[in-house]
Amino acid sequence: MNSNLLPWHRSIWTELGLQADRKAHALLFSGPSGTGKRDLALHLGMYRFCEAPTDLSPCGVCHQCALAGSGSHPDLHVLMPESDLEEGGRLAQAGLRYRPEKSSETTKPKRGIVVDQVRRLTGALSTHPRMASVRMVVVALAETMNLNAANAFLKILEEPPPNTQLILVSTDASRLLPTLRSRCSPLELPLPSLSQGVEWLCQQGVEKQLGELLLRATGRQPLTALKWNNNNWIELREELFMLLLQMMEGKQTPLEVAKKLTKYDSSMLINWIVGYIESMIRTEVLNSQEEGDLMVPAESVRKRWPPRFTLNLFRVYDYLLSLLNKMEGPGGLDEQLVLEDSLLMLNKIKTA
Repeated sequence: MNSNLLPWHRSIWTELGLQADRKAHALLFSGPSGTGKRDLALHLGMYRFCEAPTDLSPCGVCHQCALAGSGSHPDLHVLMPESDLEEGGRLAQAGLRYRPEKSSETTKPKRGIVVDQVRRLTGALSTHPRMASVRMVVVALAETMNLNAANAFLKILEEPPPNTQLILVSTDASRLLPTLRSRCSPLELPLPSLSQGVEWLCQQGVEKQLGELLLRATGRQPLTALKWNNNNWIELREELFMLLLQMMEGKQTPLEVAKKLTKYDSSMLINWIVGYIESMIRTEVLNSQEEGDLMVPAESVRKRWPPRFTLNLFRVYDYLLSLLNKMEGPGGLDEQLVLEDSLLMLNKIKTA
């Protein structure tokens, strides 16, 4: 089986590959972020494009595989939020042709898929495939389509162009319009086991003990773990946690902490704060950190907050999750403001 397929997707791929030609014209890949849903979508595209597939896998060496693997195949169409295009990757390369136009150079990248992108896709699909016998359309972070974009895409689903495979990729399928979900064949992609994730990270050059730490910290999201490993995450997380402790002790205000963190990715920091709260809840309720964020010294937290703070933790946790959803959706909230609000709410636990 092709080595480009992520290990935890192999059992799913066996069924998907066997039915590739008979599957519904629209698929919905859903599951946690950082687990390779887009990689699986691209693998399916390579398989459908491949000139000589073998053993349920693309050959990986023919001209069509090479083009698809680099994201430059003319029959590979990708929609994704402009903010994700900034991060690069093979699918991002294919998505550049549908990048929304900026109103000015200072405009921030859009965090959702807009109707202009869908309209341009509709125009492209009105012609025949240019090279292969089939076209692949991948919509990454499909849940970020705004209402106009979702309604425009619904028309594509209702009257699908011939010889076209549509794949919607989502981290939260519940946020998709019900009319979109009902027209797709769903495929839930699970998290890998801890051992699968550690083995894969070791193959990417990550030391085993560090790989396990990364996986626990990311909630078993191997691709996120690899990204963190490449960004000096331990030093950054230690800095963040020390600032949080100083805030709890009254040595720093939430806004002072937020100012010191402006040079970092706000979305990543907010997810880490949510992870800290999850670990504290596990420690208080389950008296265990076995599956939690091992970077959180729970005893040091206990010394700074009174025993009654657990209920408040749940309230803040729910509030921060709602902020994350609003930030990551179409027309999302400003990341820096969400970070400041998260720190203010976390600081209130002491006095609530």
